Amino acid sequence: MAERVWERMKDRDSKECRNCHDFKTMDPAKQKDRSVTKHEGAIEDGKTCIDCHKGIAHKPVHLKKDPAQAQPAAAPAAAAAPQAAASPAEAVATGAANVAKAGATAAASTATAAATAMSAASTAMTAGTGPAKATPKAEAAGATAPAAGGTVTALDWSKVPTRQIKVFYPGQAGLEWIMNKADHSSAADIVEKKRACAKCHEGDANEVGTAIVTGKPVGVSKTVMEPTPPPGKVGFIPVTFQTTHDGNKIYFRFEWVPPKNGDKKLDPKNEVKLTMMFDGGGTVEGSELNGCWGTCHVDLRTMKDAKDDKKTKYITGADLAGGKFMDLIQFRSGKGQAPVDGWVDSERHMDGGKSGLKAEGKKEGNKWVVVFERSLAGGGKGDHAITADKVYNFGFALHEDFTNARFHYVSLGYQFGLDKPNPSVKNYIDVQKQ
Repeated sequence: MAERVWERMKDRDSKECRNCHDFKTMDPAKQKDRSVTKHEGAIEDGKTCIDCHKGIAHKPVHLKKDPAQAQPAAAPAAAAAPQAAASPAEAVATGAANVAKAGATAAASTATAAATAMSAASTAMTAGTGPAKATPKAEAAGATAPAAGGTVTALDWSKVPTRQIKVFYPGQAGLEWIMNKADHSSAADIVEKKRACAKCHEGDANEVGTAIVTGKPVGVSKTVMEPTPPPGKVGFIPVTFQTTHDGNKIYFRFEWVPPKNGDKKLDPKNEVKLTMMFDGGGTVEGSELNGCWGTCHVDLRTMKDAKDDKKTKYITGADLAGGKFMDLIQFRSGKGQAPVDGWVDSERHMDGGKSGLKAEGKKEGNKWVVVFERSLAGGGKGDHAITADKVYNFGFALHEDFTNARFHYVSLGYQFGLDKPNPSVKNYIDVQKQ
């Protein structure tokens, strides 16, 4: 029955849907990033509504009929950050008679989930009104973690452009899960159309994190990515990101309002750890789409398929001499904790870099500010040189509230280049000289 309905609708160019919905009359400004991208792709590929919306009203029989839905996508190295929550438009089943009703129900469900786990601060950030005012922590304001090896150079950050980035809770969403079409509906888009995860998810990363951190089933496979939801943990944190350079050094600044403290202290030495990873300018396959997600796999320690409690992040097919590795820098807030200058190749190395790294973090009132300073030239094993002729792919992670391991917040994949404007690429950041 389902197959007959699909064939009839495809032959009629989904006329039943187009009575109310049509590509020509859609307003992208009123759609989520994910929906805009999907509809753009449908127009390019000559698809009709029923090609993607088989699951709008009934049981997911189309998943059983389509063998491709159960097979991993090609080129798994080109992974993307998680699309944990499937869009209402991709919900499974058949038929089109109840399109409007199903869409309204899905939208209400999404709104309810978001409202349950997000603070008023998060809502303000989603609306693009700037950093939210979350509940401040109880520690005394003004706590500072000094940089090892000297003080970070003072800059006038008021002259540096800002970028609002939502870091979200990923749970156990590893590379292999994300690149399996049976789990992630956009896996084929990532590989075949080279669509960066931020193109679809920069606007709704908060919803993705909220769904995962509260233990809700997500993706096409309706998988629970967080088997033990941390009580009271928020799904995302808005971060204000800035970067600049002076011709010799590059600087990265992160500012955010921390959520309320929990009771557990998995890393009692460090209230905050902030880690940034970047490639050598296209040297790590897939990093132009996902940033640093290619280092996260389902067999790592603390992950669902872990077989070795010592296995850390790694890159498949890593080649340190050939540049196929991620440079890693990390700030730690604990007293006397030196910044980490390392890298990730076939395993994670938490020292050995010689990039002249400095890092400072300060609690200013109810917000944290962390600044990195690093030489553009790099200089050591595991250090990428940063030059004006390349575009670098990066991502960062935030361990908040004395946490460790996978219980952090992560960014989507972004790119940066030195004095190289590229307004057509959504996830690109121009590092202007100061």
